[in-house]
Amino acid sequence: MLKAMENAAQQLGLKSEKGLVAYGSYQGYTVLIRTDKDNRNAVSIHFAVCADGAEAGTVDAGKYGLPSDVSVMGVKYKQIAQFTGGKKREENTQKIVKAVKAMVNAFLAEGLRNCDEKGVTGLTDVYLVQGEYFILSDITAQEIQAAVNSKKRELQNVRENPVLGIVGAMIGSLAGIAIIFILGRLRIVSMLGGVALGFGIVL
Repeated sequence: MLKAMENAAQQLGLKSEKGLVAYGSYQGYTVLIRTDKDNRNAVSIHFAVCADGAEAGTVDAGKYGLPSDVSVMGVKYKQIAQFTGGKKREENTQKIVKAVKAMVNAFLAEGLRNCDEKGVTGLTDVYLVQGEYFILSDITAQEIQAAVNSKKRELQNVRENPVLGIVGAMIGSLAGIAIIFILGRLRIVSMLGGVALGFGIVL
């Protein structure tokens, strides 16, 4: 399937990365083609489109030449065509090419516009964010990158201090020993000491 994806990407004028993912623009629509991580024969073809800023629903690309064994699913602004490839490389290549062309023809016929996965219309591209590929506009990509960078900074600022941890444990244990000693000298029921010790540990 990987070689079939590379061949399909070449025929469609898309970029290909080791046959695992292909992406680019086809007739003004950003397309992302990828294989499943667990099943390399399972192919999904991703687009992001909208109808005047609204979600498009699932597009019926069957009447535009979509192969019969390719299913289409609309999720918010995403349109995903999926199929499981066979053993013949050329058949898989042609199925990918036909599916992309059928989807784009359906978008053009229904007046759907290229957008990103959040519904922002205009120029989009495929971005790799934390190991996953997304169809995003520059604005959305910058927002996501800023959020990721902010989260990284927060995680870097939260550093453990083992010295203070050890000191805190020592102070807590000394307080517990003192409570047990005092209650023992006063001959108060040991259950109270257990409760006080537990309370001291929680604090």
